[in-house]
Amino acid sequence: MDWILDSGDAAGATMLRREIAAYLRRHGEPDGDHGGAELVISELLANAVRHTAGPCWVSVDWSKAEPILRACDLGEGFTLGAFQAPDFESVGGRGLYIVSSLVLQLDVRKRVSGTGSMAEATLPIRRVASVSIDPPRPFLAAPDPRQCCRAAPAG
Repeated sequence: MDWILDSGDAAGATMLRREIAAYLRRHGEPDGDHGGAELVISELLANAVRHTAGPCWVSVDWSKAEPILRACDLGEGFTLGAFQAPDFESVGGRGLYIVSSLVLQLDVRKRVSGTGSMAEATLPIRRVASVSIDPPRPFLAAPDPRQCCRAAPAG
């Protein structure tokens, strides 16, 4: 699933956070850390709105057991250095530190184009296992090509 968000639209970021969180709740196991995932979504969207100008692209890739949230922007770009405990006297600067403690994996890097960054977070939720009620398909063995494609006898 993909979305485009105007980084100047704080209300749109809030609506998008709610939409993604609802999607995760519908398709994720109920005992997953949905609150933590929603906080991660909120922080990554807030960073895109607060620190960049122009559009940002947000996607959720759930092709594996845990969903991966990607947020790309056109800001100055930065990479993720080693995390240090934030200065608790400062007003901000804790978002990615908090995110890193809630996700299974976090990667932030400059975009290949040189403009902007991409944050990629593996969220702490697993997809609900689905049970198939379809009957098993019959197994049909393909004929051995050596048996059906023999050369005709000479003569």
